[in-house]
Amino acid sequence: LLSDGFAEIPELNDLTIKISGCMNSCGQHHIADIGFYGASSEVAGRALPQYVLLIGGHTGIEQVRFGRAVARIPAQRAPEALARVLALYRDERQEGESFRGFVARVGLERFREALAPLQQTPTFEEAPELYRDLGAEDALFRAEIGPGECAA
Repeated sequence: LLSDGFAEIPELNDLTIKISGCMNSCGQHHIADIGFYGASSEVAGRALPQYVLLIGGHTGIEQVRFGRAVARIPAQRAPEALARVLALYRDERQEGESFRGFVARVGLERFREALAPLQQTPTFEEAPELYRDLGAEDALFRAEIGPGECAA
């Protein structure tokens, strides 16, 4: 991402990006400027690993704002989703505008529009690579809770 012109944007120095494999908030995805948490769906009888992308969370002195969901995307598309969010900010921000200021100005719907194509969920036969989780390129995804994971 740094080679895509993001390194030259000083306002990104304070940007927080948090990711968690589940929805239980251990990774604090809900208080990040950009947050991801793991999810899954069933498509034609196959488990599809996904991430829910949140925008606009942050904490400060006497202020907390939870990010709002803007997309639910196949896990394999998470890196592209992040690149699209950052490109949207890079291309449409005003001079000196922070990411938080940009989110407040353009609204969440603008992010939903930019991410909509990534939410399409083809069948396994159409795109078998999407049915593998990130980092597990050789095994099909199975939705399960492992030992030691909370079930809150």
